[in-house]
Amino acid sequence: MKNIVKVIPLVLLCFLVRANEQDVAGQLDAFIVEMEKQAIFSGSIAVIENGENIFSKSVGYADASKAKPVEKYAVFNIGSISKGFTAMSILLLVEDNKLQLENSLSTYFPELPNWAEKITISHLLSHSSGLPANGYQPDLDNTKIIPELRTVTEIEFQPGEDTLYGSYGYQLLAMVVERITEQPFGAFVQDRIFVPLNMKYSYVLGTEPRTTAQLAIGYEFGRGNVPQDFTTGASNVYSNVSDLLKWERALSNNALVKQATLQQALTPSKCWGNDCRLNADFGIGVYKNDELWGIHHHGGFGGYQSMLYRFPEKNRAIVFTANNGLELQYNDIRFTLISILDGESPAYPKKDAHIMYYDVLMNKGLDEAKSAYISMRKKSDIYDVNEKDINSIGYFLLGNNHAELAVETFKFCSEQFPDSANIWDSYGEALETAKDIKGARHAYEKALKLATANQNEKLAASIKKNLQRVNALTELTES
Repeated sequence: MKNIVKVIPLVLLCFLVRANEQDVAGQLDAFIVEMEKQAIFSGSIAVIENGENIFSKSVGYADASKAKPVEKYAVFNIGSISKGFTAMSILLLVEDNKLQLENSLSTYFPELPNWAEKITISHLLSHSSGLPANGYQPDLDNTKIIPELRTVTEIEFQPGEDTLYGSYGYQLLAMVVERITEQPFGAFVQDRIFVPLNMKYSYVLGTEPRTTAQLAIGYEFGRGNVPQDFTTGASNVYSNVSDLLKWERALSNNALVKQATLQQALTPSKCWGNDCRLNADFGIGVYKNDELWGIHHHGGFGGYQSMLYRFPEKNRAIVFTANNGLELQYNDIRFTLISILDGESPAYPKKDAHIMYYDVLMNKGLDEAKSAYISMRKKSDIYDVNEKDINSIGYFLLGNNHAELAVETFKFCSEQFPDSANIWDSYGEALETAKDIKGARHAYEKALKLATANQNEKLAASIKKNLQRVNALTELTES
């Protein structure tokens, strides 16, 4: 009888745990479905706790032009999460005794300028090399990296004295792997990482895919399908949530390198208050505060967004991949997922009012867009409405040959946010571009008055230069 009494609470506990997991899964499902309805999320998501997959779901379209839904094993470009595989490749070569982290860059690229002698492999891994930041460049590939860097006469800072996140370092690291192993970077990653971990859906751009899994196409706000670049090392690994969870387990279990080797990439070395980040971090982000210790990396590239979060103290990991670009509010989604998992009342991400404004503007016209935006301002519990975002729409229009719509949008912004010096300055810039010099001068004068009243000296100085320029143009036209 005593044994039965002991067993019943254990059975009840197991039942309650399972019921709680089902309840959490239901909340997660409802949240992701709602995010799809609001056009905030298109992609795949998975959550594991204590080694068990407690939730996975795919929503949205892999190919919006053909209304093809995202399938369970669809692969996405994971952007900068690719850096983690590059970092692991370097650590594997360290354990192979083929490379040391303190080796200089000039060891592998003697054709680079003298500054390469000061930069080590460790500096490249930690974004502390001093190399300039470089971002997305259409049609760029790794063969163009060295010629570009040979034109750099001076680096941004002395190696190890600061950090600057960029792609050059990891593109160079991929090339280091190739020079040491005499095989393509993608082939090395496949042989030493993807195959051992049974990541059967993953591949590096330029390597023949080992799967027929559906490829999700990346879409970016206002641009549709975005052209890709062709570099490797910093980006351009294709994977899915299933494989990324295997990658997470490998990091947790030291499946590829010894714990001491991996620990070099998981020790925060720079802290600001409670915010600590890795030597910016061998491609695997580290975050720690008083309440939470986690490892994460975000990737955003060509309309794709991906995130991998590990919380070792809670034995939990969250991963998602998406293909709807800037419409993805990945931080808001992350915080909501964590709230649900922790049993807290989640605050759902708000819809972006500026994106809704643009959509209505391009499909129904200016008057409808303005009315919609004014209506959204009254629903702050549903829509995220702020001057910075709507201002960015004006610049987007200005940069995409919609000068007239840009002027009207900035004018509308000045009516909605009449006390914003930045809005009036932007309005002046649009009017100047449209050759309305008189209107531009008025807008700049209004902006300067507001900036001065708010003691924003930096903005005021910039506006003064704009005023001087349009005043000079006025004198030319009147002479």
